[in-house]
Amino acid sequence: MMKIIGLFLALFVYTASAQANNYYIGLNLGNLDQSGSFRVVDTSLDPTVNIDDVNDYQSPDDGALSTSLYVGYKLAHDFSLEVGFVSSEELISPIRNLNTGGEAREVSETGYYYAAFIGLWPIQNNWAFSARLGFSVWDLDYSQTQVNTALDSSDPDYIVQEQLFSDTNSAMLFGVGLNYGLNKSFELRLLLEHHEVDFEFTNLELDYDALTIGVGAVYHF
Repeated sequence: MMKIIGLFLALFVYTASAQANNYYIGLNLGNLDQSGSFRVVDTSLDPTVNIDDVNDYQSPDDGALSTSLYVGYKLAHDFSLEVGFVSSEELISPIRNLNTGGEAREVSETGYYYAAFIGLWPIQNNWAFSARLGFSVWDLDYSQTQVNTALDSSDPDYIVQEQLFSDTNSAMLFGVGLNYGLNKSFELRLLLEHHEVDFEFTNLELDYDALTIGVGAVYHF
């Protein structure tokens, strides 16, 4: 997968010798709706990080503000290659009761790089439908903090145990959108993207699902 993403980047660099007025840059703001389900890989193992019951771990299921920066190059009139980076705010779950006893809170934070081919289909006037296909490389930081709610959060014994996990993995990228050209230089964009990523932590796997809805502005050189 990384080789394919490298090919996308190589194609983008190759176009650098072409006409400068085919480039564009943009910024998107939106909502990254995230959910995920954990599963234990092998329950016969005795993990060193207490991964012995899948119900002990939950992924925060909510939406977070996301920010996207990207640069693209028009390979043809209605066909582009785009690379970018997307980051999202932390998701913090409320304190919940664990199945094995005790109380805990989970926190997750994600971000990803992507490279995608984008096609445009003019609809009418300055409107166009867009579709994108590419690859994304995700980073995920996840933590579970078990706490003693009988104590004040400032008490040194308030945190009973903290588990920290992180992983990087790649996934296919699928998206659709609606574009509106204000003039030759400026464009407004509405975007919907879907990602499914599998993360692995020691003896634990997370099936992660993300849906991004964003609006943005694009400047064409």
